[in-house]
Amino acid sequence: MEHIGQKIKDLRKKAEMTQDRLADYLGVSAQAVSKWELGQTAPDLSLIAPLCRVLGVTADELLGLNEQDKETEALIEELRAYRPGNITREMAERFPELEQRAAAHPIDLRLTYEVAAAEYHIPGTMDRKKESGVLADVEKRCHAVIERTADPSLRDDALYLLAEMLILTGRREEAKQYAEAHSSEDTRARLILRCLEGEEWLNCQQRLVYGSLNHFLNMLVQRIDHLPTLEMIENVIKTMFPDGNYLGYYPRLIMGSLWQARSLVREGEYDRAVEKLRAFVSYARDYEKLYGKSGHLSYTSPALDHWGENAEALIRANGGPFHAGEYARQWFTLPDLKPLRERDDFKALCAELEEEGTSAGP
Repeated sequence: MEHIGQKIKDLRKKAEMTQDRLADYLGVSAQAVSKWELGQTAPDLSLIAPLCRVLGVTADELLGLNEQDKETEALIEELRAYRPGNITREMAERFPELEQRAAAHPIDLRLTYEVAAAEYHIPGTMDRKKESGVLADVEKRCHAVIERTADPSLRDDALYLLAEMLILTGRREEAKQYAEAHSSEDTRARLILRCLEGEEWLNCQQRLVYGSLNHFLNMLVQRIDHLPTLEMIENVIKTMFPDGNYLGYYPRLIMGSLWQARSLVREGEYDRAVEKLRAFVSYARDYEKLYGKSGHLSYTSPALDHWGENAEALIRANGGPFHAGEYARQWFTLPDLKPLRERDDFKALCAELEEEGTSAGP
């Protein structure tokens, strides 16, 4: 009431209008106008529109909503600076003042979240924060946002902050519930991983690595005509599996070598092209050996030694038994490889395949 009364007074004086004159315009007593301006009472809602017309302002201006919005936005920006590595001693000392200012806007859930985030990130041990009630405050504010906001992004922010706090305080089972409610698949997976321990953590971590690696390679493989990208695919796989146990990644290495050879032929680098075809055959031979196996095949790379492939699934994925020589024979007839067919090194490679009982040739 004090705010609108002061606003009426300021606007009335700006318009060089007396209380009596304003009262006449509105059909109320001068005493009523005086009480508004003193903050003792407030105008009836039915008088807001006439007041705006007489004083030449909008309802938002009269009620001070614009000023409140600006103050709220400024406060939010100030609180957003309270992030790890950015909080000075002076900022920490000033936080109670910002918290008090935010309390004047209890319905703005953005402020509720920013206060929680700032309070959580102000430096201090978890034990000290717990003893001082800081963690309880943060948890309460996060719950308020999660339960009341209609903004999915703001809800996700609160879920993440709450899950992170619970993880760091050892309440992993509770944290997992909030992690699972996050809308981002990637963030959800990373948070859930942090909630796990021991063998369960390792299995989940390698599952995520496996999925991320496949997604990354699938994005790269869209450029089968771009030699640097093809080389990158091969280098990534070799780095991830330094022991050479490629299992389900053989098809990418096999076809990647062939695509590299085709690109090198187009660039006139025939020596390198034949080297890549030798790599193509070598990968294909190793892959063929998998078809004599059954059941679960385990990777042995440290990055994925808790993950593996199903031998039968590999066979089905490639349409049945795989014969390296026959496979090479089919691809060696590509028109792109025609410039290599009269070269001795290419003929020698074909001869090797024939000696192994295949009919591949130039």
